[in-house]
Amino acid sequence: MKITIEPSKDQRGEPYPYSKVSVDYPHDDVDIETMMGEVVKAIQAWGFDNKNIAEYLDEEFAEQRGLIRKENRDGNV
Repeated sequence: MKITIEPSKDQRGEPYPYSKVSVDYPHDDVDIETMMGEVVKAIQAWGFDNKNIAEYLDEEFAEQRGLIRKENRDGNV
């Protein structure tokens, strides 16, 4: 399985061009939890902050992936 994120337009001449990001997994037989873990890796590599990624995921899943800490999820610092 391979997940690829790449710019939709030519980035030459842009002051901060985006790179192409690919995450490879050794086989295609994966469950949804494994797949989402690989998606998280791809969007981290693209440059999104862990806190921003976590906002769009189930809190428990985000915590398991190290995107947020339990104290942050509960509102404690």
